[in-house]
Amino acid sequence: MPQQELPTAPHREQADWLKEFQRLHGRPLRVLHIGNIANNAYLNSTLLIDQGVDCHVMCHDYYHIMGCPEWEDAELEGEVEDHFRPDWTKVNLGGFERPRWFAQGPLELAALYLVARCDGRCGMSWLFWHMMGSYSKVPHFRGGKPRFAEVMADYFWRLIAFAWRLIYFVARRGVVRAYAPHRGPLWTVDAPWWWKVRMVAGFIFGRTLEAVLSPLWFFALLLERGVTTLACGGRPAWDPRWLVQWAKSTWSSAVAVLTRGQGDPFWRAMRTRPEQLVAQFAEKFPDRADQLTTADAVPNLGLMPRVVELLSRYDIVQAYATDPVWPMIADHHPYLAFEHGTLRTFTLEANTTCRLTALAYRLADRVFITNGDCLAYAEKLEITDYEPMLHPVREDRIRSTLGDYKELHAELGVRHVFLCPLRHDWGIKGTDKYLRALPGIVARIGDDFRLILTEWGAQVDESKALAKELGVEHLLIWRQPLARRKLFSMLQSIDVLFDQTLLPVFGATAPEGIAAGVPVIMSYDPAQTAWIVDHPAPILAARTPEEIVEQVVVALDPTWRADYERRAAEWIDIDHTSRRVISTHLEAYREVLEKFAELDRSGSASGMALVAGLPEGG
Repeated sequence: MPQQELPTAPHREQADWLKEFQRLHGRPLRVLHIGNIANNAYLNSTLLIDQGVDCHVMCHDYYHIMGCPEWEDAELEGEVEDHFRPDWTKVNLGGFERPRWFAQGPLELAALYLVARCDGRCGMSWLFWHMMGSYSKVPHFRGGKPRFAEVMADYFWRLIAFAWRLIYFVARRGVVRAYAPHRGPLWTVDAPWWWKVRMVAGFIFGRTLEAVLSPLWFFALLLERGVTTLACGGRPAWDPRWLVQWAKSTWSSAVAVLTRGQGDPFWRAMRTRPEQLVAQFAEKFPDRADQLTTADAVPNLGLMPRVVELLSRYDIVQAYATDPVWPMIADHHPYLAFEHGTLRTFTLEANTTCRLTALAYRLADRVFITNGDCLAYAEKLEITDYEPMLHPVREDRIRSTLGDYKELHAELGVRHVFLCPLRHDWGIKGTDKYLRALPGIVARIGDDFRLILTEWGAQVDESKALAKELGVEHLLIWRQPLARRKLFSMLQSIDVLFDQTLLPVFGATAPEGIAAGVPVIMSYDPAQTAWIVDHPAPILAARTPEEIVEQVVVALDPTWRADYERRAAEWIDIDHTSRRVISTHLEAYREVLEKFAELDRSGSASGMALVAGLPEGG
């Protein structure tokens, strides 16, 4: 592999553009990341924040351990019992505190927090932050044994969060049902009288929530910080203008609910939005048998006022996986779509999610594609404005992490240690193939090794049963899923990393192993990623148990290993560096914003934020 000049992060012209943007607007470039599967939004934001971009993440209605900052950056001590709804108050986080730019909770609550943060209303943002902390089970106190006051404060916020859940799930959700495809005032709807009463009651409770909480946060602020802390960022903490804004918004929404949008500019526009999306889908995908219907888009309309209000505070909106649907329905531009297998899984089947996601990616102002094989799906959807994007990997952190190679091997009493961090979902990851390869590995190198597996996935019991059937259960070490820092340390302590064996492309696991200098075995076809990286990744390709056996023998060869470590370092530095992730993002942001600046000058740019009369920036 020829040595090349490494890119800077960012390039000088990009750094100059960021400085010029801040000079013109009086603030840094502001980007909202929506969705956080595999912590990709969090990782991208950490990289961009280091360059001076003001990034916020809205991780709404998703709490899996691998979508939480704690899993990525904390020195975790203790076991997380529920991977899908972790309680971080029961785990030692080693002093880690969740960054305030990361909002995790119900969509409306997270949006309320981020709007308050963008507008400089520190009192409201402080309240919503603590509510989200209780909702997502994040401790309100720092590491160590909490004081009595901190424990009582935590119970207080849990009570507030419980009240939020009650209103949000019982009452507020009723508003969504009001915005149905039919027309006319609410009293003309063909529905039982009790349904109409519940609808109106749900609206009243939902819309008055902020009014109820506004004095609450004031008194809580007095108790927590003292009477002297009544201002933040140059703006009084108690801002009467907010109450005026709330009153106007409540009256406008009341008219919209009771008259089905008559007289309200936002809801007049939103009444026609489903039909617009149906027409756009028919235009973009005329050959699809499963055409979009108004019923596909209607369930999202109840949250659109809050979504539009939020999106209007940002220069760029970058949505992940299926979340580009939100800016699309809100008719907000510019927005960028970030796929990590999404095009492969959520665009072509005949269901509502696939129809909306396909249209959202087709209408996006830029699409980032991280999986090489998903280029074919982008072409099927006729997406033209796309570019390759690497999975965000912090190679600097991996390289600086110390391992326990000698200690781990001595603890297990073996010569070689292999790691397979895959979830046990045979049809997606092919985890079972490594178990089936173990008898062959024993036949070639003996049984002086152990394979570390993680207990997560729907088929853990089946994997254990298969190992017992093959007579190799004594070769397995079962552990809980490894948080990122522990994973990095483990990568520095093993001999071979086992990655998925079904797809021909790599995600983040293989580059992380390569950055640690450990050989990686997986089902890899360099042709599939040639349009993303200039050089093939130094991966040992294997799809069958027999091929896995052969590649394990290669990976353990000392001569091959020495050459591999050199090639791995070069490939990371040239083809899969985080500096390229930063540069690609910034260049896309610059190009998209310049494009819309031209549209604004020509008078052809439009968006739902303008229709709703909301501010265009913060």
